[in-house]
Amino acid sequence: MTKHRRIRRNSWSVSFRQLAIHLSYHIGQCQIPIHSDAMHPDNIVAQDAVHYQLVKSTLRTIYRANHCYHLDARISFLPTFDALGKIQTELLESSSADIDQVNLLHQIGNCAKQFFQDRNSYPTSDQIQQSLSSPRV
Repeated sequence: MTKHRRIRRNSWSVSFRQLAIHLSYHIGQCQIPIHSDAMHPDNIVAQDAVHYQLVKSTLRTIYRANHCYHLDARISFLPTFDALGKIQTELLESSSADIDQVNLLHQIGNCAKQFFQDRNSYPTSDQIQQSLSSPRV
C-alpha cells in the first residue's frame, strides 16, 4: 500500500458545506453568515455579510475549483488553496481593496488550513511538491 493511499483511507470526508460552516463558526457570523441548510451555492452566504462580495466570490471560487456539483460535495486542500491564492492575487491587484478585506482573506486561509488539518486531509510535503511540479491545465 502506498503512502498516498494510506493517507486517503485514514482521512475524513470533508465537504464544501462543512468548510463554509467551519469558517462561519470560527471567523464569525458577521463576517461569514452562512445558511447551513441552503440547497444552492448562491444561497449559502447571507447578504448581510460585512464583505459580502468578497465572501461570496471566495466561496464560489472554492466551489468551482473543487468541481463541486452540490453543497455536500467532497473538497480537498490543494484546489481550495489554489482558489484562495487566485482570490488573493485579484484582491491585492484591485484598486478598491482595503486592509480589512485582505485580513479577512488571510483569516479564511488560516481557518481553512486548520479545517483540513483537523480532518487529516492536509497533504504531505511530497504531495504538495508533486502538485507544484505537475503541469497545470
